[in-house]
Amino acid sequence: MGYKFSSLVTTLFLLVASSYAISKEEVNAICKETNNPSFCVTLLSPHLNATFYELIEHTIDGERLSITNTIKLINALISQSAKNPTAQKHYKVCLEHLSKDALSDLERSQELLKKGDYQNVGVAALAIVLDVEDCRVGGSPFLDPSMLPKYLSAVDLFAQMIISISKYLHR
Repeated sequence: MGYKFSSLVTTLFLLVASSYAISKEEVNAICKETNNPSFCVTLLSPHLNATFYELIEHTIDGERLSITNTIKLINALISQSAKNPTAQKHYKVCLEHLSKDALSDLERSQELLKKGDYQNVGVAALAIVLDVEDCRVGGSPFLDPSMLPKYLSAVDLFAQMIISISKYLHR
């Protein structure tokens, strides 16, 4: 009797869990809302068995890594640009936007996720998009020859993905 009950519970659990798994079509729909759908699909497709909640957690982790790597790059660029005050000023402004603002917004997004405030998860991620734009513009326009614009695009894309996934969480 106990064996049949545990088999039934296991079967029901698998049915319920699989019913919340993300489909390929949903990944495509999420990614269509980003600036780089193919990159987004590449990042999300390995997680087709995940729930939307697990997917957004994974994306937040990816965003944290992306912001951290970008901050490391900016610190290196600040050191390398000692003889170029315009570049150094730009990088310092950018560092402030990412190290203080973007990381804070990401932490807020994760806290809201844990509280179940899914709509505001997307709002907090939108603030990251604005932080990236503030970094790009800096104090004044600066034609950046470094890898920073590429790194910022990755931070921006992860934020767009968080925004898009959060829409599915509060449906």
